Amino acid sequence: MLEAGTTTIDTPGGMPRAAFRQPFLFAFIAAATVAVLVASLAVVVGTRGSGKKDVDPAQAAAIEELWGIRVTRVAVTAGGGLIDFRYIVTNAEKAAAALAGTAHGHEQPTDEDLRTSPLLIDERTGFAVTEAQLHQTGRVQTERQSPQAGLQYPFFFNNTNGIFKPGGRASFAIGDVRLEHLAVQ
Repeated sequence: MLEAGTTTIDTPGGMPRAAFRQPFLFAFIAAATVAVLVASLAVVVGTRGSGKKDVDPAQAAAIEELWGIRVTRVAVTAGGGLIDFRYIVTNAEKAAAALAGTAHGHEQPTDEDLRTSPLLIDERTGFAVTEAQLHQTGRVQTERQSPQAGLQYPFFFNNTNGIFKPGGRASFAIGDVRLEHLAVQ
């Protein structure tokens, strides 16, 4: 018990309040500092030792020149069930030529459809997934046949069995042409 003027302050073990707070404050600051250092080290080690390749700028430029698109995002979404793949059209004519035949609607795809369909390939497993068949397929076909330069468009891929995970790498392919090492968010 500590007498402060006419007021009595009770603290555990009869310690003065200031003496009681200092060890806990010091312990909290020390623990927080250690946690921040460990997290920082994990990030540095994780990014340096991952061996993950980045998208080759020359390859990305070649794809942009060939297909008229620039990939802006590959992300796991919809509770892990879909992959949201976004691209910006940089050349409307090339994008229309490359992508117009890629939306096949709800009918059963043929072997030729699968050969010309966009695929997203998990680089860790080599497993490829096709575009999800969503209800807006008619609108998607129209947009892909006449895209507008400067606008962003999506592909949604099925994330079968949760193969794609944030932090992983993916390749995007149509036919024999492939853009590799896309970071999955």
